[in-house]
Amino acid sequence: MTIIIPAYNPDEHLIGVLDDIKKKLNLNVIVVDDGSNDKKIFDRVKQYKNVTLLTHDINKGKGKAMKTAMEYVYKNIDDDGIVFVDADGQHKIEDVKKIIDSFNKNKNDLIIGVRKFKGKVPLKSRLGNNITKFLFSVFTLKKISDTQTGLRAINTKYIPFLLKIEGNRYEYEMNMLLSVVGNRINIIEIPIETVYEDMQNSTSHFRAFRDSFLVYKTFLKFMGSGLLSFLVDYIAFILFFILSSNKANEFILFPPVTLIIKSSLLFLLTKSVSLSISPSSIITSFIFTVGKFLL
Repeated sequence: MTIIIPAYNPDEHLIGVLDDIKKKLNLNVIVVDDGSNDKKIFDRVKQYKNVTLLTHDINKGKGKAMKTAMEYVYKNIDDDGIVFVDADGQHKIEDVKKIIDSFNKNKNDLIIGVRKFKGKVPLKSRLGNNITKFLFSVFTLKKISDTQTGLRAINTKYIPFLLKIEGNRYEYEMNMLLSVVGNRINIIEIPIETVYEDMQNSTSHFRAFRDSFLVYKTFLKFMGSGLLSFLVDYIAFILFFILSSNKANEFILFPPVTLIIKSSLLFLLTKSVSLSISPSSIITSFIFTVGKFLL
């Protein structure tokens, strides 16, 4: 297991995290300096054994820092798993150990540490998580207790897949969850302690407007693709109804034709191809065929 710590302008909390890892876990660690302004603390990071320091010349975002570390692990380290840990001390070492223990028993799954958001929790953190987990459940039909958690472990065999996921900043973590669910990788939730430095969450570098927009833009894409799918189904339904006369071919051809059309349009819009026939295509084709037989 390799621990990955993305870090942007970290403070003494990073040193505390590394000390805890050294004392209680003794695992290889990769710290990514994501274009921090003050490099002094990273001079201290270099003094730790089993810690590799990777550096971005400029700030590229947490998601890009995660990808940089994963690329390094995939090319240079023979390990079966990686665990992401925040640099601000929000993840207790006992909780990190719980995530690793769960991973060792479930190596094909994504393991995430979920907070309960009880007690003194910044309003924007509580509100933000409630909104994103609601939207996540609506679009994926899967409930996740904490969609914004940074504590997560996954098998290194998934790294090529993870590197292809869009996003370089905080939205990458949300995109990862969406992609994992979309590819039917199981997610296991492990309860962890909720830790905030203060009610302003001053140790976080999350920029409310920009990073929130990037996160919610992902859901807007889902809405757009869903609307596109509906329109293609509806237009295809009308065209098949008007032009077709062979009842057997109508039922057989409707789903694959709409699939080809939608996949082509989605590829042009998102550079990705959907290889599944949507339920709406199947339902619409069934209604279409029954209706034609009754006419």
